[in-house]
Amino acid sequence: MVQPRHLRLSADHLWPLIALISFGCLAALIPVDQVDFWWHMALGRDIVRLGGVPTTSSHSWALAPNTPFIYGSWLSELLLYGLYLLGGLPLIILTRNLLLLAAYALVGLEAWRRSGSWRLAALAIGGAGLMALNNVSVRPQMFAWLLFAATLLLLGLFREGRLGRRGVLVVPLLVALWVNLHGTFALGLGVVGITAGGETLNYLLGRTGRMTRRNLAWLWLVTALSILAIICNPRGLGIIEFVKNLVGHPAAQQFGGEWQRPDLLSFPGSLVPLTLLVVVLGWARRPQRFDLVDLGLILAFGWLAFDAIRNVIWFGMLAWPIAVGPLAGTTPRMSSKRQGLPLFNYAIALLLCIPLVMVQPPFKAALALGPAFTGLGSTVPDGIYIGGGTPVKAVEWLRQHSLPANARLFHDMRYGSYLIWALPERRVFVDGRIELYPYELWLRYRRIVNGEDALAELGELRATHALLSRDGQSELISLLSNAASTWRQIYADEITVIFERVSPGGAE
Repeated sequence: MVQPRHLRLSADHLWPLIALISFGCLAALIPVDQVDFWWHMALGRDIVRLGGVPTTSSHSWALAPNTPFIYGSWLSELLLYGLYLLGGLPLIILTRNLLLLAAYALVGLEAWRRSGSWRLAALAIGGAGLMALNNVSVRPQMFAWLLFAATLLLLGLFREGRLGRRGVLVVPLLVALWVNLHGTFALGLGVVGITAGGETLNYLLGRTGRMTRRNLAWLWLVTALSILAIICNPRGLGIIEFVKNLVGHPAAQQFGGEWQRPDLLSFPGSLVPLTLLVVVLGWARRPQRFDLVDLGLILAFGWLAFDAIRNVIWFGMLAWPIAVGPLAGTTPRMSSKRQGLPLFNYAIALLLCIPLVMVQPPFKAALALGPAFTGLGSTVPDGIYIGGGTPVKAVEWLRQHSLPANARLFHDMRYGSYLIWALPERRVFVDGRIELYPYELWLRYRRIVNGEDALAELGELRATHALLSRDGQSELISLLSNAASTWRQIYADEITVIFERVSPGGAE
């Protein structure tokens, strides 16, 4: 039986497959991060326990009980907790890996649509993948990757005339789902709005290849429906407040590592100007490929990438398909005359997939990986999948040595997330939800960690215990170790130290 030509796996198809598998292998080695993941899991548990989405948070002793909090990622949190109940951390990590592969496969398809070259599609996957490696941790954002890539591809196909009007109506549906999964739904709205605005300018300027008036009207309808779709969440328009508070919180800008501007002289920050350079050189080489929609997207998401490290991943997914478009030859679609033997190509593809399978749970546990990738080791439940800085041992010790009911535990802010999940009966000081806590509290936390009048500050807070990180709070550890009259060490392991107050002034 002759295989249909469009189903044959050619040698050219192997290039994006190699790029996708290489990126997938590197990303799969990244374990669960301690800062964000665990509190999202705990909030998913709260949703199940309460039978609905809460409107307050009672996890911190530093805040008033029932402090208002918007669960902007409630559906992601519910999905994470559900996956955990079904298959534990291995299933969650496998889901992350599959979502990432699917999203970057769409990035490759968008690059192929623009360039007609599978080799350039591979370049786009590689470039975008490198820009994502610092931001592919397991957390609600992982559910947004595929939605972002799908939005770009659907709008591109509609602009090209290869997707009908009904087909592009999927975009508002994606936004309606997205707004319940992660705050980056705002980026999806930005893509839709910039596309509609750019196509309007193309039409008004009479540019070659512009949309028909009817298609342009339909695109604005899709934009309007996408904006209306954001009310499809438990808080309605209140979700805008969630995004506003998150982006505009002064503590996030000052203390949140992912909110800092990228270092343009280091990885992956250096890839941002490099990507822009590739885009500009491509347009200079082939001016006819210059497009107002692309210009708007590059300017908007380039500005976001220069503004915060967390935005680099989105810029990479968007910019690299645009960058490779002008690099193609003069023909609209490039094809290889040397297709190779189909069966041989399939055999090569299967062999290439073996390393990708081997780094997936549970096979990863059998690999001799370094500490940076193997967490705390197989001796700890799920340890092979947990980041090495997570205080699993210390929290287990706290579980076995119950603190007094009125105890107040000060701790490294990175530990707050895991404490909320693993020790729910003990309220935390702060955690990764930077926008939840007042700016003044974060300033106080920073002073204590830096040892600035820390003993007095801890006294005013009426803290009775301290769970500290050896690598991040060495000054405070040294200070409490030398304050033998007021604090004593009661536990220590290779990454953490626990102190207990021995003088009056604790919680009442």
